[in-house]
Amino acid sequence: LGRYGGDEFVAFIAFGEQDPHVIAERLSKSIIEKVKSIDVPDGTHVGCSIGVAICRQKHTSFYDLLEASDKAMYTSKKAGKGRFTIVDM
Repeated sequence: LGRYGGDEFVAFIAFGEQDPHVIAERLSKSIIEKVKSIDVPDGTHVGCSIGVAICRQKHTSFYDLLEASDKAMYTSKKAGKGRFTIVDM
């Protein structure tokens, strides 16, 4: 997990034998709920949009994953805060 931009974070997760869609959905929902619960003193509402790229290919570059997840994130943003989009590569 690392900060990639001003308000963008990137995480790589190995899914092993588990279904990556189930993992991505569970983690995305958990993150969205935790971010929504942040109490900002001035009453500002906090939200997030999440984009997930699932790749089963061994030789996919970081930049390809980043581009796919970034496009997924913008799909989520267009739908409104508190959304996530999962794409397969």
